Amino acid sequence: MKLNKAFILIIICFCLVFSTYARGSDRGPRDYINNNIDFMKKELGLSDDQVKKINDIMFDSFKQIEGKRIDMEKANLEIKEQLLNDNPNLTKIKTSIDKKSGIKADIEFITIKRDLSIKSVLTQEQFMKWKTLRKPKPFMFFNSPFPMMHRRNNPIFNESDE
Repeated sequence: MKLNKAFILIIICFCLVFSTYARGSDRGPRDYINNNIDFMKKELGLSDDQVKKINDIMFDSFKQIEGKRIDMEKANLEIKEQLLNDNPNLTKIKTSIDKKSGIKADIEFITIKRDLSIKSVLTQEQFMKWKTLRKPKPFMFFNSPFPMMHRRNNPIFNESDE
């Protein structure tokens, strides 16, 4: 019985990982990054050198975050596996929950690091405009001009530093 559960868990894990890539098969990470950079180039007047640097920063952070999202799915599956058992191991569940918390912290750190790297590429005027463009607007949850980059609680965009 345990072997069957483990096999099912492995199959589910593979399905989740591959479905992540299949969801937007015609739109991969490069398309999202290019859309964001095109928007930034248009709105902020980025130079070609700035575009190249920001492209590299965004693609690197996207790869890191995608890896963390896969780790998060694995942790979720570990919890689900324990909950399927007749006697779930609470210690393993707690370990998986702690792992998820660490992964969330890693993603937040990668996001902040990415934004600070982009800030260092921009001029002060470009950064102030970028900061204004990234402020969440009412009823704009799904239509953010920066779909990959929307972070309400990112400290580099707080009001206190204006």
